[in-house]
Amino acid sequence: MSSPLSLFSGISPWIAGVIGGLLANIAANWLWRKYTKPKLVFEKVTETDFVVDSSGDPQARRFNILVRNDGKKAAKNCKPKIRLKGKNQQSKYNVETTVCWAEGDNPARITINPGETAAFEFFKILVVEEEEGVIKTEKSFYVQFPDSSAENETGDIIEWLYDNEFIRVQGADFHDKIEKDLFEKLIWEENNVIVTAENTSKIEGCVSLNTDVEDSQGLVGLRANVIPK
Repeated sequence: MSSPLSLFSGISPWIAGVIGGLLANIAANWLWRKYTKPKLVFEKVTETDFVVDSSGDPQARRFNILVRNDGKKAAKNCKPKIRLKGKNQQSKYNVETTVCWAEGDNPARITINPGETAAFEFFKILVVEEEEGVIKTEKSFYVQFPDSSAENETGDIIEWLYDNEFIRVQGADFHDKIEKDLFEKLIWEENNVIVTAENTSKIEGCVSLNTDVEDSQGLVGLRANVIPK
């Protein structure tokens, strides 16, 4: 009769083989999923276009952030978000909104197929002709951020007002746009653009702004680049 020790020694190689096969299969599946999963990346350079009036004159310059899928599968339910916090003097400005994609009916979520690129609006530079009575005096420039609703094109910019020591909040104002000159002066505490998806990792980036840029149509604007985090 075989001893328990000899029986165990006979079964152990079989168990080791089963476990080894399972581990190899798990590792192979994990590597395959990793190789074939979607991979979202930001394009470095933003895309710009113009909003024109009925006579064809430019009324705004729009800055779109581009997201590309470098993976092997479609990235499902992709959703972009903007989160900015900047301060100037005794004010802190907050912008936090989930935005729509710049295609079709401006959906909040889309699928990005392998090798395809999608865009969402980061902000636009508005040209406003200031009036004094019935006389149009000069052009002013404002920065306006989008809203998560396609029906509402502008999101609220919250301005928190602080005391002289910048410790206590004294009140808050809500704006649909801010002056371009003020926007360029803001000291950024947070600068995030985020895209999440159902079946891959989220991506985050910050936007660097180059001021004093003038385009061929006479609109003083900004040049924006995305830096991945």
